[in-house]
Amino acid sequence: MKLFLLVTLFLFSCTKSEESEAELIQKVEIGQVEKNTDDESSGTCVFSVDTQDRKLDITGYKFVSKTGVTGTFKDWTLNIKESGESLEDLLQTTSFEMVEKSLEFGKPARNTNIYKGLLQNISGDTISGTVQSVDGDARTLMVELSWGGSTNLVEMEYDYDESRLIVRGAIDILELGFTKAFGELGKICKVHHMKDGEAKTWSDVSILTSVKVVRSCS
Repeated sequence: MKLFLLVTLFLFSCTKSEESEAELIQKVEIGQVEKNTDDESSGTCVFSVDTQDRKLDITGYKFVSKTGVTGTFKDWTLNIKESGESLEDLLQTTSFEMVEKSLEFGKPARNTNIYKGLLQNISGDTISGTVQSVDGDARTLMVELSWGGSTNLVEMEYDYDESRLIVRGAIDILELGFTKAFGELGKICKVHHMKDGEAKTWSDVSILTSVKVVRSCS
């Protein structure tokens, strides 16, 4: 959204030279600059999904410097409509599920530590979620995350880069109520998360997933 506003501001300033930069900035701030919908209004568009071309990245953090360690779940499913008239249409009924034992973070020892320290101390064998609502203007969505016998609403952002639908967000393990499990993870990983004499395991986890989506307009 910010990028769109900056682009709009640039184009507007090139075509409306009589208005000052301050006036244009004010318009952006109060939402008076309208979206350019020429591409979408020229005809009917269909967004087609290829669920075979999908990706899931899960990033945890270590060290005081907050260095990311990225992995995935090899066994995960994405339930999404094959096609729709908009991104919002596709996302409205989307759900997913990840099998915890299928985690892959690059090293066998790391996989074992994460599974035994964190996941095994949280009830259940899967992590799942369902999209509850979509805000097309803000490009955000609310996901009902089901994990460890409880559900939590998590806000995420989505975007489209002309070939992929991208969804990103973050969760905090402590805020989800898994204090004991996180403590066990910290104990197991302490020696591996030690740097300059201080060990640090972060409780926030970043999530980035994407799927190929082709837009065809007539």
